[in-house]
Formats: sequence, C-alpha cells, structure tokens
Amino acid sequence: MVECSKHVENPSNTELITEIEIDVGGFSDGFVSKLMFYLAPVEAFVVPTVVVLTIGGKNNAYMWLKPWHTWRDMFVKWLHEPYCMDDLSDSEADGTEDEDDGWGR
Repeated sequence: MVECSKHVENPSNTELITEIEIDVGGFSDGFVSKLMFYLAPVEAFVVPTVVVLTIGGKNNAYMWLKPWHTWRDMFVKWLHEPYCMDDLSDSEADGTEDEDDGWGR
C-alpha cells in the first residue's frame, strides 16, 4: 500500500528538496481527516525515498529529499562553481551595510 503525491504549484524547490503534497480524501478543521492509499505492485519500487513533513505548511505538504548518493556530486559541483558577488547587494558586497544602533538610526 502506498500514498500518492503530486508536485506543488509555485514550489520553493532546492537542489536537494522537492515540495510535494500527498493526495488526501479530505480535511476537517484544517487537519487531514481521510487518508487515501493505493495498491502498488512490488516491481514498481525502484529505490528507497525519504519524505519529511513540511512544518508550518499545509497538513498534507512534505519535502521529498533527493537520494543521498547524489548529494556528494551536487556538493562537488557547488564547490567548483565560480563565486559570484552579484548574489549580494552592493552594500553587503563592499561591507558598507547600514547598521542599526537600536534607535532606528
């Protein structure tokens, strides 16, 4: 028995995480009240997967983690990508970012 899921519209996916929502039969007071399960043949399973409940999201929202054996290659790729100062604002890049003294100044 398995649960079915779908990709979230307008997700905040990362290289390691894909946002998904589990198909449910209904909600009651904001909580999942009816689960939906399906029968799947054993041959349908290819590799194990990990999903983690999205805290603060919908009650049927989960984060699907990429397989751990791909993490090393993603990290090495990240290490080899050139560092780009364009990712920071101009004030952050030159170290002149305004500091708040606690009085709004």
